[in-house]
Amino acid sequence: MIPAHMLPPTEQTYTFTTHTGEVYHFAVDQLNRALKRLEGKLTPVLVPFDETVTDMLKNGAMGVEPDHAARLPVEALERPVLVLQWGDGQHVICDGAHRLYRRMGRGDTDFPAYFIPPNVWRYFLITGLPGDAAHWREANKEQGVRSPCENVATRYGQDQYRCSKCGVVWDIDESRPACIMRYVK
Repeated sequence: MIPAHMLPPTEQTYTFTTHTGEVYHFAVDQLNRALKRLEGKLTPVLVPFDETVTDMLKNGAMGVEPDHAARLPVEALERPVLVLQWGDGQHVICDGAHRLYRRMGRGDTDFPAYFIPPNVWRYFLITGLPGDAAHWREANKEQGVRSPCENVATRYGQDQYRCSKCGVVWDIDESRPACIMRYVK
C-alpha cells in the first residue's frame, strides 16, 4: 500500500467503488512502472472483445472521452490494458479504457491485457485518502465523535474537531468542510 502523501502530484490514479460502497484508489503509474521492470517475464493475454466490454465502451460506462481517445498515438494502442482481478470473479479495467475504445473503433477483435491478482494489486492501493476502504474500516472500529467524512474525530482546540485519519480540522458549528465534500456522496 502506498500512502497518498508519498505520491507525486502527477501520479495517474484510478478509483473503483464496489457494489457495497467501498472505495479503492490505485496508483496506476506505479503499477505500470513495476510491470515495465518485469517486461519479458510477463506475457499479456489476448482477450476478445465481447458484448459486455463493447457495450460498456459504447454507452460510456468506462468514462472514455472520445476526443482524448482520438489523440492517443498509434503506438500507445499496443500497450496492454491493466485488468484488476477481484475476489468475487469480477474484472476491473484500471488502465487502458481509451486504448480499448480506439482499438474497438478501428475494428480490432481482441486486445492485449495483463490480469493483476489481488495479492499483487494490493501493493498499489493508495491509503490515507478520505473514503478509501482501509480508511473506513479502521475508522469504524474506533469510538468517538464522527467527522463529516464519517471518520473518528477528536477535539482540537476549544471549538474544533480533527479527523483522526485524514487530519482535516473543522469548526464544531460547520456541518461539512469544503475540502471533504469531494469525497462524500
